[in-house]
Amino acid sequence: MQSCLGFPGQQWFFRLRVLVFSAVVAMVLAGGNSRVFASSLSVRFVTFNVDFNNTAQQIDSDISAVSPNADIIMFQEAKWVSIADSFGSGWTVYQVTDQGDAQQGSAIAIRNSIKSQVLATGLVLGVDHGSAAMLDRYIAYADVKLTNGLVIRVMALHMPPERFHYLQPTMASNLEDFVNQTPYPVVVGADWNYTVNDDPYDIQGAVGLIPKGSGIDGFYYDDSAADFVSLTKMSGLNCNSDHDPVKMVANMHVPTYIIDNNSAGFTASSNWSSGSSAADKYGPNYRFHLTQQVSDTAQWSANVTPGVYNVYAWWSQGVNRSTTAPFILPDGTVVNKNQQVNGGMWNLLGTQTLSGTAATRLSCWTTAGYVVIADGLKYAP
Repeated sequence: MQSCLGFPGQQWFFRLRVLVFSAVVAMVLAGGNSRVFASSLSVRFVTFNVDFNNTAQQIDSDISAVSPNADIIMFQEAKWVSIADSFGSGWTVYQVTDQGDAQQGSAIAIRNSIKSQVLATGLVLGVDHGSAAMLDRYIAYADVKLTNGLVIRVMALHMPPERFHYLQPTMASNLEDFVNQTPYPVVVGADWNYTVNDDPYDIQGAVGLIPKGSGIDGFYYDDSAADFVSLTKMSGLNCNSDHDPVKMVANMHVPTYIIDNNSAGFTASSNWSSGSSAADKYGPNYRFHLTQQVSDTAQWSANVTPGVYNVYAWWSQGVNRSTTAPFILPDGTVVNKNQQVNGGMWNLLGTQTLSGTAATRLSCWTTAGYVVIADGLKYAP
């Protein structure tokens, strides 16, 4: 099948950008809290209003042309066609096809090679049509763990058209509420039925998502986890429609956070002594505490971009170190580590899904007669 024309191959609260390597090294040496984008993944997002005026054969042809140039596709107006029929085994399609046209209209397709897991999918009501001669509008979403460890929520929606413009503010407000309840960075692809870059309902101001579009088709994205690369109108498709699919390329990244014992993210009482004699320490020094049955923890904290992280600890080893040093992970899990071995390296404590403030603690409450070492801690994809 051929398209009408030839297709040319083509939360808001995190605002820190990629650190230059030399600056990172300087911060580590100074004991700073480093945030390094070490796990970047280029992702091609496409928003695609398939338009109900097209035949199933034409839609199939258009999807066949778009899919080699996309990793995640957000569909609108798919209310009468099964999107999955146009994809092969290399894709997973999320579309509700048994609850009516309104629920079927928005769908999401994800290239399997770009994801390691899909954590959740679903629909939320964008706006009730009331007495308007249109269907209710639903927001389709999927929580996707990308292959670099970043978890994002992708959404597809169709804003009410201009003739029902009085419903647009309600849908924009409901979208903002849904974004605010979302624990992950968000990318929304849609037919907005207004000029995306004008952002008339100040979605950027309300939730921090950045508008990027071509006319009424485009995206809002969370720049805490996405570095925008390019935007392209994919011309020559959707023959009976005034919509062209729009592609956005963005580098998606999970930061690595390193907190040394003398950085701003580390806290401990004065009972934690400072030492520097161990050759296998991280940074210029470390803290230690006699093991005893008292509640006196050292803590490493960082405000993290939502995602799945491996939590690592660094200590200096020695015969006087505890063999059961009790690390308490952000979710409360206790992990005991032998600090007489594996010094001078990052040791995995566990894997956690984190957002907002992530805090890992080290307790001294374990077998008496030793010390526990609090040195470096790392949250990394």
